[in-house]
Amino acid sequence: MVTTFTSRELVRDELAALFVANGSWQAVYNYFPSAKVISQLSPVLIIRSRGTAQAFSNLETNPASYQILITSWVVAGSETDSSITSAIAEDELDTLDKTIRQVIRNNAGSMTTANNLRFTEGFSEVSDILLVNVPYIIESYTVIADLARGAI
Repeated sequence: MVTTFTSRELVRDELAALFVANGSWQAVYNYFPSAKVISQLSPVLIIRSRGTAQAFSNLETNPASYQILITSWVVAGSETDSSITSAIAEDELDTLDKTIRQVIRNNAGSMTTANNLRFTEGFSEVSDILLVNVPYIIESYTVIADLARGAI
């Protein structure tokens, strides 16, 4: 059996490229940028590593799985632009939810860095964040990237 090497970074890079190609976000980052960088951008997608699982009893038959955190950020209000409201932001977040699920589903078995993509069981998480005095509504998803047999 041939062992292939990949990393969470490569999985994040490939996911970021898929979301950039989709074109639904003003910015896509495969890391958490500084607040100064993303303040006032909307929508923004941030892709981060969340952890690795692997049964070490037999590396050849128990490939690793990576958890990847995907978070969509939408500005929920503005002191200078009255057309930006939390109601509009909520609707945009709902649209982006569908887009995220479609991108993951459409690429579940066709990535070069992972054998399979899947969402964890359970709900995505929605919360409100104040970033550099700009209110955001964010929605976070945990995606599992299963590596091919023999990959580490």
